[in-house]
Amino acid sequence: MACWGNQMLDSYTKYLCDLFPDVEFEFVLATNSTDYYRFRQDHDDMPDILTVRRFALKDAVLLKDYLYDLSNTELANTYYGSYLDSYTYDDGSVNWLPT
Repeated sequence: MACWGNQMLDSYTKYLCDLFPDVEFEFVLATNSTDYYRFRQDHDDMPDILTVRRFALKDAVLLKDYLYDLSNTELANTYYGSYLDSYTYDDGSVNWLPT
């Protein structure tokens, strides 16, 4: 899992490890930029879970095909539709979720 900053490494990682004790996570400090993930994508080294604090959907469109479409998942259904509208691409896919 790539974490966008030290704040996530300090708190969110412990939360995930406590919540999922049987999962072996590898946490990596990433930058708060979609550029970082495009670099990782170019080198076939995308993390399974990635986070970005703020980004424009149009800036992230190059990553879209490398990310799981969450639009029909139980997780995406927990969000109000108005929240997901900002994260929905023209083809109806949702590859990012607000947190």
